[in-house]
Amino acid sequence: MAVLLSPATRHHIPPAMLNLRPLSIALAVFACAVGSPPAVLAQTSPEPAKAPPTGANAVTMGNIEFYLARGDADACGRGCNEWIAAEGKIDQSAAQRLRQLLTKLGRRRPPIYFHSPGGSIAGSLELGRLIHDQKFVVSIAHTVPIGCDHDKQGETPCEAQKRSGQAIEAAFDPNVAMCNSGCVYVVAGGAVRLVPPWVRPGIHDVGLDPTMKKPPRGAAAAEAKTVAHARIEKYLREIGIDKALLTAAAAIPFESVRFLERGEVARFGIDRREFGEAVWRFIDKPRPEMVKSFFVRANGDPLRYLNGVVVMTCGAGPGIRLGLVRAHGASEQPGTWPHSVSISMSGQRIDLPYQGPSRDFDTRGGTSPASTLDKIGDNATIGVSGFDPGQDEGSPSDVTLNTDGFSAAYAKLRKSCGEPARDVIAVAPSTMPVGVPLPFGNSPFVRPSAAAGPTVSQNAAAAPIPPRPETLQSSANGSTTPAEPMGQSCALQIADAPEHRKGRVTGFLSDEDALPETKAIEAQLGAKISPAYLSLKRARVEAYPGGGRWETGVGIPEHMAVAVGDLVELNSRYRDASLPCHFIPWTINRILDHAE
Repeated sequence: MAVLLSPATRHHIPPAMLNLRPLSIALAVFACAVGSPPAVLAQTSPEPAKAPPTGANAVTMGNIEFYLARGDADACGRGCNEWIAAEGKIDQSAAQRLRQLLTKLGRRRPPIYFHSPGGSIAGSLELGRLIHDQKFVVSIAHTVPIGCDHDKQGETPCEAQKRSGQAIEAAFDPNVAMCNSGCVYVVAGGAVRLVPPWVRPGIHDVGLDPTMKKPPRGAAAAEAKTVAHARIEKYLREIGIDKALLTAAAAIPFESVRFLERGEVARFGIDRREFGEAVWRFIDKPRPEMVKSFFVRANGDPLRYLNGVVVMTCGAGPGIRLGLVRAHGASEQPGTWPHSVSISMSGQRIDLPYQGPSRDFDTRGGTSPASTLDKIGDNATIGVSGFDPGQDEGSPSDVTLNTDGFSAAYAKLRKSCGEPARDVIAVAPSTMPVGVPLPFGNSPFVRPSAAAGPTVSQNAAAAPIPPRPETLQSSANGSTTPAEPMGQSCALQIADAPEHRKGRVTGFLSDEDALPETKAIEAQLGAKISPAYLSLKRARVEAYPGGGRWETGVGIPEHMAVAVGDLVELNSRYRDASLPCHFIPWTINRILDHAE
């Protein structure tokens, strides 16, 4: 941002200071069960991140515009489906344009969501004062208009509708949220300031506008910076924000940016909540999933916060895969997350076995029958136990999450998974997109791909009939298993013979890791693994050739010795002909090539 030297000088943000939400990276870690991509590590580093020399996102943004947006029920919080979208660079006329919209809205004051790289210092402070005087609730999110009709000839879609003050159908982009430089001061002016989970505002010092023909030098430039600092400090006093925010920003060169940690956001007084959560949102690309992000202050530490996200994706069959991703702090060693973590929904507890750490995240995953999720409404709660490493184990629930937006997101997820919402129990195997990594690296469930062989689609086979209540009996371990009266066939709809596929052994599963997921898939299918296969050791195998098409846990025959790196032929899961309500799990058939 540039120092205001004259009415014609603008407060400028260096190009491409786009704060990509670490949440999107956490989702990628959950999906791939691998380390964070290098592009994000700079964003999560406590050191200042050098701004790239070019960048289309920030550079191509025009001056900030304000318009009324409307989304799904609870899109912007419980009972909120309309908000003001504030998108673009903050120029000196920004406050005037917001006033024009407010005139059209009358007495309505919906929350305002900013997506901005910053801009004019004068424009930022004036806009912040207007927001403060109008007692706005402010937050940070990128609004994407949808379904806009073409306007008058020569105008871009939505322009006339935006100017009219009429609401435009829109949605939030859950992968990107930007509020850097002068935008941070604007958001700080809100009467209620809500920095969403995982979002990190970016700060840096004032600088000279690079568009100036004759920028001041030496003492004149230093004096201009001093004046700008004084104006910002006065503004922060007016709105009740700690001047330490300015001190922290002034320590970062104009050519760089530093993204604030959640503890700093609280310490500076921008958002002092000890707990915050976003509404449930559906994401259709690159894979269908619904997410619920949240943060919570760590037990016993007033300035340490934990970011988490619950993820739900399509399962192989009627189940829904659950994931829990937690960002660990710089001083926390990977793998220190407690061993007992679970999610409680609709009165049922789903254990989440440990998936392993990356540099910045720990992940856990499990599977829930769709019937459990079908019972959840928007007024329910979801409990997460064991989320805080500092919390004593055995506490009922470290975190309680609401279900705002759950119904709308879940209906979209079920539709994307090939099932209408509220359908219960078994369905034919799902046909997931090729090239999408399996969410759980050590899961015994496989997601088929077109390249890996034929699959059964929803149009190709009718959904199997779930077992009747009178045919169920309790097993010794408390799970439910279909009874098998003499001569009665089972409705289990899986192949009668295995398919053969090639895979590469990538690791092994302990009995502790394999057992919970074995129980989960038995519950999904309404069947049990055939007894002869229960005692087999388990390996983790990925598709060969690679490309993230699928990964699955497989049984290792007792006579076979396999090693990591071996190329193997697999038998896919299929019905046990001698026990119609039992199935034979994925099993290594033979070793094709030993690892060197």
